[in-house]
Amino acid sequence: MCKPGQLQVPDAVPGALNKLREQFLLILVTNQSGIGRGFYTEQDLLEIHISLVTFLGEKGAAVDCIYYCPHHPTMASPEYRQACECRKPRAGMLLRAADTWNIDLAASFMVGDAVTDMEAARAAGVKGIKVGQTTGENHGTEPVVQSLEEAAELILGRLSGQNCTARKGNK
Repeated sequence: MCKPGQLQVPDAVPGALNKLREQFLLILVTNQSGIGRGFYTEQDLLEIHISLVTFLGEKGAAVDCIYYCPHHPTMASPEYRQACECRKPRAGMLLRAADTWNIDLAASFMVGDAVTDMEAARAAGVKGIKVGQTTGENHGTEPVVQSLEEAAELILGRLSGQNCTARKGNK
């Protein structure tokens, strides 16, 4: 996807986000090496993010922040070619979010569809949940579900009866 008009969000996503938002900050972390490889620009990505935020807002949902990494260690233009700490499977974007938003990583969850998402979660000390693939494709011990809605149910089911959030302090 390189254009806002190509954005596709499953119907159940806004509701799942709203359920999670009652107890968690919602931070999106995404690798976007297509920028460094020249497939699209940072402005294009900003327009996609604006489209996503607008769509979610129209459905009564929201995310608190979006972090992205435009780098790739080998397949990018010189200005974006680097083995950075922010590119998943490294934990840089998660650590930055934790610092900026005062997040308790040990009380947090990361829902993702890639092995690198689960590796980043482990590296940051976050509980991972893999979406959309079978357990055998996960290469880890994280639970595997088929949708964000199922992930939200799993997360909230684990917390039921507990007064627990991923926020530290009163920030």
